[in-house]
Amino acid sequence: FNVFVLAALDHAEPGAIGVVVGGVPIVLAIAGPLSRGARPARVTVTAGVAVALGAGVVQGGGHVSAAGIVLALGALACEVGFTLCAVPVIPRLGPLNVSIGACAIAAVLLAGGAPLVHGAGALMAPTAREATAIVVLAVAITAVAFVAWYWAIPILGTDRTGLFAGLTPVGTLATAAVVYGAVPGPVEVVGTLVVAAGVTLGLRA
Repeated sequence: FNVFVLAALDHAEPGAIGVVVGGVPIVLAIAGPLSRGARPARVTVTAGVAVALGAGVVQGGGHVSAAGIVLALGALACEVGFTLCAVPVIPRLGPLNVSIGACAIAAVLLAGGAPLVHGAGALMAPTAREATAIVVLAVAITAVAFVAWYWAIPILGTDRTGLFAGLTPVGTLATAAVVYGAVPGPVEVVGTLVVAAGVTLGLRA
């Protein structure tokens, strides 16, 4: 997922990538029930569309090439697969063990792939600033987020858990407001309200 997103940044603006990946709530609202032989709930699909549209409004879009769209769709597929592939094993292994397994697989793939793509110098010791960023990504963005996500799936179901993927751009907006004092504009506020309405609709269903 991360490799696709980072590669897409060479061919598209972040907002445009976010709009494509923001389709996760719609895809999971449909694919989640289908994967267990059930019919997608119309209310949840509607909520997924609302969340995706609201997230798209918050992100704003931007320039994107054909290669950027393909790479962003790859990230979307990975995000959906990351969820659907875990559903059968979560009851047996638990959220923590599934998260550890996902991280271990990713570590092996990336450690093996980096030298092949970038040469022997790809695996170098990080600087202090890079190490700090890695720790934040490893703890908050990966470990905590993975466990919380996998914990929510058995409680809410795949389709309703997917709605919370639309909160990512809203969280970014809130972080920018707190850290940089960036005041959200009217359009971003409207997008946030649409996301909130979609999540609320889906959870009530």
